[in-house]
Amino acid sequence: MAEEAQRGLDWRAEYGRGGTDVGVARARDISNRKDLSDDTIGRMVSYFARHEVDKDAQGFRPGEEGYPSAGRIAWALWGGDPGKVWAEKEWSKIQGEGAGKMMLKKNILLDDVGLKFAKGEAGGFSGYASVFGGVDSYHDTIMPGAYEGVIDRIKTGAARMPKMFVNHKSWELPVGKWLSMDEDETGLFMFGELTPGMDESKAVRAAMQHGTIDGLSIGYGLNRDDVEMVEKENGTVRVIKNISELYEISIVTYPADDAARVDLSSVKNVLDQVESIKDFEDFLREAAGFSKSLATATASRAKRLFSQSESEKSKLPDELQRLIAANLQNARTL
Repeated sequence: MAEEAQRGLDWRAEYGRGGTDVGVARARDISNRKDLSDDTIGRMVSYFARHEVDKDAQGFRPGEEGYPSAGRIAWALWGGDPGKVWAEKEWSKIQGEGAGKMMLKKNILLDDVGLKFAKGEAGGFSGYASVFGGVDSYHDTIMPGAYEGVIDRIKTGAARMPKMFVNHKSWELPVGKWLSMDEDETGLFMFGELTPGMDESKAVRAAMQHGTIDGLSIGYGLNRDDVEMVEKENGTVRVIKNISELYEISIVTYPADDAARVDLSSVKNVLDQVESIKDFEDFLREAAGFSKSLATATASRAKRLFSQSESEKSKLPDELQRLIAANLQNARTL
């Protein structure tokens, strides 16, 4: 891992591309074999999950034109494949037994939260962090009873109450704490309190009262047996029967699921104006906010998918739609 990070630094110095200042700083710490904090390890896991798609871009592998690509250099800066294996292993230990998985996120809009503030200035508020039934844009639905197990574990002390962050920024101070959680026929009902005397907490409270906060988002973990794939009239639905881990519940200003749905629609609307893979790559960067490496990798995948689609001129292939939606979610919430 240290050798790979040093390789990334050497490549970046030689070719003048790849990675960001954060990636360079990460590479220096890794190459110098410094101890990495839990938050840093979590960020490494998130980085590798987001940028796995970069491996599909030209120039990532030896012998390909443009090697090493910007994506390959950035990958090396974070420790490369050895770093990915190490970070995932360490993150599994940090999260505890049975949590060797990435934290997933699922959002609920403020209109559905049923937000209520307690009287006084203490910052107490209540509402739903998750509601049952319905199918979101990722074809997921959460069933009643899904939170019973994790609630029981919290009540017995076997698990901790989830943290309260803003926009899943777990490396920053929590803006408050969740005091109680219960499951009823509607969903997961929470009561929390914003931290008194904290400037950011005051700002969050004001934003919630003004309606400029979009909602809540759970950070959760699933085991393989927690879900079931069910065929419905409109396609396959992932039925979530159990939430194994509930790491945190964030107050969010831009729900990821909503972001992916809106921007994917925008992609469809301008698709007729895209006449080449290069046009598509430019659109992803300018309109969807993709990084250059991510846009290049997505466009490369699109080229292959379009060649397999019989209706490539009139419809965005389903797999590409899911890929774009996933990339948008990661880019804007992690």
